[in-house]
Amino acid sequence: MGVIRFNGISSADFGCTIERRPNHTRGSRRGELIEVPGRNGVVVLEDGSFTTYKQEYVMAFKEGDTIPPYKRAAQVAEWLLGSRGFCRLEDDFEPNVYRMARYAGALNIEQVADKYGQVVLEFECQPQRYLKSGETPISYEGDSSTVFRITNPTQFEARPLLKFVDTSEEPPVVPQTLTKNMGTKIAADGDIIKSAWSGDEYLYTSDPLPVSGGGVAIITGISYAFYDSNDKAIKVYRATPYDARTLLKSERVLIPSGAATVIVGGEDSGGGQYDATEAELSLQAARPNPGVAAVTINGTTINLDFSEHDTIFLDCDLHDAYYIDGSSANNKVSFANNFDPYPTFPGLLPGENTIIPGDGSNLDFELTPRWWSL
Repeated sequence: MGVIRFNGISSADFGCTIERRPNHTRGSRRGELIEVPGRNGVVVLEDGSFTTYKQEYVMAFKEGDTIPPYKRAAQVAEWLLGSRGFCRLEDDFEPNVYRMARYAGALNIEQVADKYGQVVLEFECQPQRYLKSGETPISYEGDSSTVFRITNPTQFEARPLLKFVDTSEEPPVVPQTLTKNMGTKIAADGDIIKSAWSGDEYLYTSDPLPVSGGGVAIITGISYAFYDSNDKAIKVYRATPYDARTLLKSERVLIPSGAATVIVGGEDSGGGQYDATEAELSLQAARPNPGVAAVTINGTTINLDFSEHDTIFLDCDLHDAYYIDGSSANNKVSFANNFDPYPTFPGLLPGENTIIPGDGSNLDFELTPRWWSL
């Protein structure tokens, strides 16, 4: 009558189909019932969460298959038991939704299948049935004069995935001229950024360059250091031996607070060198107004600081903020509203939801709603 798809693989790949329509089960609401002496009935304490539930499928193996049910079942067992944790589960009876589930049935399904030509597969499912329509990202462009509205078609609060992109104009890049300098500046770890040439402890780099007014250094080089006005190192990078960094790789480095000068090295810690006059360094002013109110969702304002990267993701289900490379951005995000002393990642309530870009914000954003029901 149909097939299931679990962890991206279809039961049809094993000649296995659903024999009869499965029961439609749901998670139950969590809560505590408290009897109060002298009061009729009970008091219910709920936190709005639901339990997991078991979903069974009676599967039959296709008649006339050249591979016997025992071997087919062994393949099914490998498929199910080799999938770790909660994975995506779909079936043909609810084609518009998917669930997150893990196989929770018997481990000896080969024996059952060999005897009866069918097997019962049991999955432990998270309570949410996610609507596939909620997987499509919705893009928003506009300013604070625009109010965006989105309607949640279910009776349950959705926890979306948000992607914010800073669209403010890039400040101008100012190229700098580098020259060699034989110095002896001390790195933050007490080491000397030196040339290994003939064993001499020389700094093989550019002359120190002023960075006042700059927010980002665009550096091509193997090592670099920032110094404060007292000639004290406040940030130092030295490549390890055989580091993949080369002259062809440039990187944006946020200038530390209080930095007055910067140098760019011409060697790694294994002694490999290149002519430091080939290194490049440009200074770029910080983005204007980092940390302005970016967007307000249902009264909760999300403040974003784009001083390090121009794209920030917010996973409102996991309560996590991160950059495109997966590194944490939680210290660059804060929340505020007038009705909660400890606001946090917003959700999309049943019915209409409002989204308003903050004053002065220059950004585009994308929302993946993740609608769900039971």
